Amino acid sequence: MTEQQPYEEFHLDALKEIGNIGAGNATTALSNLLSRSIEMSVPEVNILPFDEVPYVVGGPEELVVGIYLQVEGEAPGSLMLLLEKEDAIKLVSILMTGEIPDDVSDKNIEDMEQSALMETGNILASSYISALSDFTRLGMAPTVPALAIDMAGAILEVILLQVGDVSEHVLMIGTEFSYDKNKIRGHFFLIPEDNSFSKILKSLGIDDGSN
Repeated sequence: MTEQQPYEEFHLDALKEIGNIGAGNATTALSNLLSRSIEMSVPEVNILPFDEVPYVVGGPEELVVGIYLQVEGEAPGSLMLLLEKEDAIKLVSILMTGEIPDDVSDKNIEDMEQSALMETGNILASSYISALSDFTRLGMAPTVPALAIDMAGAILEVILLQVGDVSEHVLMIGTEFSYDKNKIRGHFFLIPEDNSFSKILKSLGIDDGSN
């Protein structure tokens, strides 16, 4: 069934601009932390039904790395960065050594690498939440991130257990990391609790049709 979307292209443009500002802030923070230039861009922004989130990364059974945290404040919810496992290994290799190994398919993500990914997720989440909070004038702050390596569907179930009722829709921010000639794609998902999504959109001047 195709659900009629109350969102127009210019609404998504506004959300994409927020994502670009967050990416710009995160680029500066990451480059300063690592003393090497890492670029980030936001090639795609969309509003999706919650049930479609796993299919963005290959389906509910796709093995992914999820960095997730809760968002506290006037529009509570969760924020999650999903990376396919091989992309997560490539990203953390760039972060820690500046080089990507020839074969990442059989490589495990060790404890130190998990810590580096969580710190990266913390920087990205803080940058995005700060940009969103500035635009909406809603007070929001991220908690300490957690990391899971599991199937996409299983990670979403954990989030549902933690936050209870969530909005029917989520904001998806496609994020592309660029270093040297390498490009790595990840997806950020803002999963608001029930009523938070409507509050965010209305703060941006977008009528989501809930009233």
